[in-house]
Amino acid sequence: MSRPDRSIPEELHYYDTTDFISFSEDRGRALYWLSQRGKLSLHPTTTNYQETHYLFTLDIDLKTAVDFGDGIYFYSYECNPVLKEPNAPDVMSILEAQLVRSVGCEVCQNGAIKHSLILVNSEQYLTSQNSDQSLDGAIQFARNDKEWLILPADPMSPDFFHARIPRSNIWTVDLFSDGTARDPLHHRSLGQIGDENGNII
Repeated sequence: MSRPDRSIPEELHYYDTTDFISFSEDRGRALYWLSQRGKLSLHPTTTNYQETHYLFTLDIDLKTAVDFGDGIYFYSYECNPVLKEPNAPDVMSILEAQLVRSVGCEVCQNGAIKHSLILVNSEQYLTSQNSDQSLDGAIQFARNDKEWLILPADPMSPDFFHARIPRSNIWTVDLFSDGTARDPLHHRSLGQIGDENGNII
């Protein structure tokens, strides 16, 4: 992975607007941060649309990734639109989810064969950049958290990247509740679904 070329506005915009997602190899450490450093009492739940917190788990075999050295990897994977779910339990959201599943994946429809992620082992990368020991503190934090950084990197055109991780068999989610009530329709999001020709269906 190269540093962003500041002479290319599109590349600079991608890095400036797309955050790395922080993961931990240690489930307990991930739950520590999920619970706001242990301040919240979280309980697993299987009741959809009543959860308040999410724990995402990535299952990636680094042996199948491209190793750029210094803890940086490039990983390709396939999406699975069948796994898409509605954002709310109402009929319209459910119908929209069914349409989205049938239409498929916009990235794949754009010509991509597979999806892409940039993976960074934080401790390994920071250590490789620490010639003057100025990063000792950051390295210790990364070591404590067993941290990895994940950056979605799906090319949508020569100058645009898709900054989302689509539904796929490589990740799962566990639902938790902190005991507070949640409006199941709060995240209801309806849009227009188009076919490969741009026609609204």
